[in-house]
Amino acid sequence: MKTILNKFKGSTSDIILIFILGYLAYAYHRSFDKSDVIGACLIIFSVTTWLVARYQLGDAFSVLPQSKTLVTKGIYSKIRHPIYFSSILAVFGLCLMYKEAWPYLILFALIILQTFRAKAEEKVLSQKFNGEFFAYKKSTWF
Repeated sequence: MKTILNKFKGSTSDIILIFILGYLAYAYHRSFDKSDVIGACLIIFSVTTWLVARYQLGDAFSVLPQSKTLVTKGIYSKIRHPIYFSSILAVFGLCLMYKEAWPYLILFALIILQTFRAKAEEKVLSQKFNGEFFAYKKSTWF
């Protein structure tokens, strides 16, 4: 059990924050229309994807870009940065639920931040795994 929990170390607070924001979006509006349902579904899908990706990343996870191992299995066989992508998708779900302009500013800032993080991570990985990383990059999205 301890091994499984260690694989999620560092992502618990992020997931709790997304669920709190989702709940606040629901409590703020107190009604569910189509965009609320779509937003909630996106959040649930994103957090699930986030958890699976984090589990598959295992010990290769780090807050700062490091090149411990090149993970290419599971979700990582299709998307290079599923945790970054999932966070963007979850915030988009929140935007749909809030139905105001300001969450889209946060989404825009998050897209920029996650793009910079992805580029920094790819730079580190390409330096260590050179040819293997470039082949992997060609076969995946974001």
